[in-house]
Amino acid sequence: MAEFSLIKWLEDLINPLAARISRDMAAMRNELAPWKEKLVPIMPGEWDLLSSQYVPQDGRRRKGAPLKGLFSTIYQESVIAWSYREYQDQNHTALLVARTCKQEYLFKRVGREVEVVIGPYRVGALSADGRLISSRKKELLAQLGKPNGTYIPVLVYGHEVGAIALPSDTPVPMPRAFSFVQDMAENEMELFLALAIYELVRQKINK
Repeated sequence: MAEFSLIKWLEDLINPLAARISRDMAAMRNELAPWKEKLVPIMPGEWDLLSSQYVPQDGRRRKGAPLKGLFSTIYQESVIAWSYREYQDQNHTALLVARTCKQEYLFKRVGREVEVVIGPYRVGALSADGRLISSRKKELLAQLGKPNGTYIPVLVYGHEVGAIALPSDTPVPMPRAFSFVQDMAENEMELFLALAIYELVRQKINK
């Protein structure tokens, strides 16, 4: 039996939405955990093979339940699993949990700002204009550049490292998600993927 916490009980009474979000985040993470062993690793230099077409994992989704899906390679190998949930509050709060075979990514949107967590670390906040600012030093870590009509360039530590494909008006089987992906250090790739995953899911939600 879990130990009773008076402080947590009082916090839940004061802010029931925060308590619900905390429970939902834990549930979404648990639902995706089994995918860790099923997802296919992608080697450096192979991220251009990822497709922006997602495979729904909802079945008959209940009202209010998370939207779940997979992003796969053009060869239909599952690479990224994700779960997304929105709340009907004045701040338009939303949660996104995503994972690859190596890493977990958590996003919490409140208003126009998105808190970004990679693994156990709170990396920073993603602003409405696509800038990821570090939590501690308030430095610019990465950003989404200005769309050029076909792609959105992604910059990490001030250098363009790849681009995210924008949805096309012309249907294409297994459209590619990325282009021009450069060789990156592991921490740079994690920042690139954080912005890319959030943008790809955002495109699907707003479609």
